[in-house]
Amino acid sequence: MFTHPHRRRARSGRPALVLAALLALPVAGCDDPFGADAGGSAPTLALASPAAGQVIDTDSLVVEGTAADDRSVARVTFRVNGGAELAAEIVPGKQVAFRFVARGLRLGANELEVLAYDEGERVGVHRVALPPATPPRPPCRCAPPPTTSWSRATPW
Repeated sequence: MFTHPHRRRARSGRPALVLAALLALPVAGCDDPFGADAGGSAPTLALASPAAGQVIDTDSLVVEGTAADDRSVARVTFRVNGGAELAAEIVPGKQVAFRFVARGLRLGANELEVLAYDEGERVGVHRVALPPATPPRPPCRCAPPPTTSWSRATPW
């Protein structure tokens, strides 16, 4: 019996195999083939400075720390007292170090927020409450208690 060559390939399943291989080519080596970030977690942050509760008596503060993510930290920002988010310079990666100067601290209590974003825009936040600096106690300028002079006492 004579079989046409094209029919033989179709029956052997090779075109289906070739088609499957061609469909897989664009996503080969891609962690997330469809562009949706299905899974993972938000970045984590660790601050070396300032420590929670650290008393600040200036209008600026040096902030140092690291951010880590299971895929990649894309950017790090910070906010002082709920103000605008400002960018910290980093080199994106799974673990990044950052150092920046936070300006605009006020007299009294302050709050610093450091935010780390991954490529899927998930955000990790680290908040630090900075209590007001306690002013030094002024020296006591109280008058000494009055003394009683018994020498001026009158006899009865």
